[in-house]
Amino acid sequence: MNADRIKWDRIFSARSALAPSPPSFLKDYIQQIQGGKILDLACGDGAITHHLLALNEDVVSLDISHQALIRSKLFYPKPDALLSVEADLDSTSLPFKNNVFDAIVIGRFKPSEAHWQSVVDALNLGGTLLIATFNQYHHQQTGFNRKYCLLENELHNIHPQLSLKQYRQTQRTEGHFDEYLFIKVAEPQA
Repeated sequence: MNADRIKWDRIFSARSALAPSPPSFLKDYIQQIQGGKILDLACGDGAITHHLLALNEDVVSLDISHQALIRSKLFYPKPDALLSVEADLDSTSLPFKNNVFDAIVIGRFKPSEAHWQSVVDALNLGGTLLIATFNQYHHQQTGFNRKYCLLENELHNIHPQLSLKQYRQTQRTEGHFDEYLFIKVAEPQA
């Protein structure tokens, strides 16, 4: 964890003073994730968080990087209103109680397999999980580390309480993405 935190702190410390723009996928899913309490998991310097807050959403941002969270506060007009949590994103549990969030957004991050139970636990029954991250084509085109890129259909059956509502493999301005929209259900899907 410490090596990852140091790496990401270095990356975010070296970024320009420009505020981050929300990723292009967000506009396509905003209707499905609005309303209620939202977790921006692996929030980086807050591009998704800031966009959701501008829509008067109740957002908690979580990232491993202390520097990313500092940058996020720098770019938000009311930094004291930002609720941000610093935590290791590869730990097996999130620092939240069960059934806390109505939606969780994961952009440009691939959680480890051990992490999924914690993500599902943090989501309310009927809540929405949106994950949009780089895929194998992004790796082939850019050389981005394959370890952090999704294989085609990799998350279709990631957890029995996540019912897949939409899957899309697409090319966006930021690269090649796999995008999943899940709903948390009470019983495993047959």
